[in-house]
Amino acid sequence: MHILYVYQFYNSPDCYTTAKHHGFIRYFVDQGHKVSLVSSRTFLDQRITNEFEWLPKGVDATHIRVPYSNEMGVARRSIAFADYMVRALVAGLRMEKPDVVFGISTPLTTAWTAKQIARIKRVPWVFEVKDLWPLVPVEVGGITNPLAVRGLFRMERKLYESAAHIVSLSPAMTDYIVGTGASPEKVTTIVNGTDFPLIERVSDAELDRLRAEHGLEGKKVVLYGGKYGRMNGIPALMAAVEHLAHREDLQFVFIGYGYFAPSVEQLAANQANVTALPALPKHQMFPWFRLADLSLFSVIHSVALGTASPSKVFDSLACGTPIVMINEGWATDLVLKERVGFATPPGNETSLAETIENAFADEAGLKAMGERGRALAERDFDRRDHVKRLEAVLQAVVDGKPVLAHVTAVDEQIEARQKISRASLMG
Repeated sequence: MHILYVYQFYNSPDCYTTAKHHGFIRYFVDQGHKVSLVSSRTFLDQRITNEFEWLPKGVDATHIRVPYSNEMGVARRSIAFADYMVRALVAGLRMEKPDVVFGISTPLTTAWTAKQIARIKRVPWVFEVKDLWPLVPVEVGGITNPLAVRGLFRMERKLYESAAHIVSLSPAMTDYIVGTGASPEKVTTIVNGTDFPLIERVSDAELDRLRAEHGLEGKKVVLYGGKYGRMNGIPALMAAVEHLAHREDLQFVFIGYGYFAPSVEQLAANQANVTALPALPKHQMFPWFRLADLSLFSVIHSVALGTASPSKVFDSLACGTPIVMINEGWATDLVLKERVGFATPPGNETSLAETIENAFADEAGLKAMGERGRALAERDFDRRDHVKRLEAVLQAVVDGKPVLAHVTAVDEQIEARQKISRASLMG
């Protein structure tokens, strides 16, 4: 089949964010599918390294130059989204007619573009919902105009209605989408997952080098890797770290970018057990997830943010590193249920500091958590399995067949393979 991706923020492991569809597109091409892409140049121009081929040969791609950064305010972001929406529509209509259009949000404007291309070319489209828009920006106060709010929610419902199928990134997102009126049969949940091939590249020698380079020998490492955005609860996280300044055996390593970067750098300058490093490309983050003894995931209190599917959670678990969820939502519930980490309320620095100290008070328990996390990730969060589920969704839509039957068949094949693998490991 011929898949036309409409994805404003396509990226590769050479960039500082998750690169799920970089691997997915390669899989589709390897399976003999034709892939076209309409994206922006945002991450193409922001690559930190050049270790990975941007796209496989044969992919027909258009990259639109639209200025965008995490530090932009609501108005400038809205302009960037609208600019891409219009220019991507023109670019997509100029491309060869596909069998299916695959639109990836956020923002909703990208999904709208995918819908229009599919409508004009008279092909079905599939909608991947990465975050719940406009619910997230409305809930956190980013969009307050009542007319704009009503218009965006109406747009969201119409996009769900027009899509041939919807791919949700978490069970909580699926519940929300079904709650808007979408049929449960129209939604398939495929969580973010992690890239085991990138983890398998990491050597013990590389970990030893990092420890020596950053003075971490004999230290227990607590890692925060990701955005320092206004929705990440960074002030409370830094306050908790300040409470633990007396713990010379702990080293807090911050690796990231965003609004609070100057504050994090100042904390590192003032406190000996804090290290601040600039954002790293995705493939260079996995050594840090493996090296860390504990990792942190943080967002502010928000029901909508609690539906997200944070890749760094799966990355941490796959590397055998327990995680502290400074978050409320389905992912936190999962971590607690599977006993692969801890949870503490957003905004409560005292609770977070106590949680970190308690985690290191039981080193045997912490090690067992890491082992359970690795096994859980291998079973449920391997993107090499997830892409096969997505392929089944797209193929069913193209063939006009029930999606559930296609996905169930793939799930059965994956489960059978996992049983064989477990049996082999047991001897």
